[in-house]
Amino acid sequence: MYLCGLKEQHSYIRVLSYSCSICKKYCNKWGNLNLHLHTHTGDCPFRCDVCKKSFRWQRHLELQLRINTGEHLFTCDICEKSFILESYCKFCQHAQHSGVHLFSCSICKKSLAVEDHLDGHLHTYCGERIISCARNNSGHSII
Repeated sequence: MYLCGLKEQHSYIRVLSYSCSICKKYCNKWGNLNLHLHTHTGDCPFRCDVCKKSFRWQRHLELQLRINTGEHLFTCDICEKSFILESYCKFCQHAQHSGVHLFSCSICKKSLAVEDHLDGHLHTYCGERIISCARNNSGHSII
C-alpha cells in the first residue's frame, strides 16, 4: 500500500489503491471510491429536508440549502449582488465588471464577456433567419 522512499529521510508516497470496477478510475481512499460509484449507480443519498430534492454529493445538498434559505455568503464589491459560491462572486467581479468582451457573435458581431452568454445569444437565431439582435435588425440569412 505504501512505497518507501529513502529510509533515512522517512519519505513515503501513498499509492492510489482503490479502483472503480466500472470505469477503472483510481481513488486514494475507499470513501472517495464510494462517492465516485454514485456517478454510475444514479444513487442520490443526500436529501434536502426543505425542498425534498436528492443529490449524489453532500456538497450539492449544502448548496441547495443555501438556495432554499437565501443564504448568500459572498458579495460582489462592485455591484453588491450576493452569491452562494465564491467562484460566482469572482466571476461577477472579473467577467461582468471588467468591460472585457472576449467572445463575439460571428453573425452580428455582438461581443460578450462570457462564452456561455454567447451560446445563449446564438440560440436567438432560428431557422434560416436572424430573429432579433440588439446590434443587427436586418434579418440577414444564415448560410
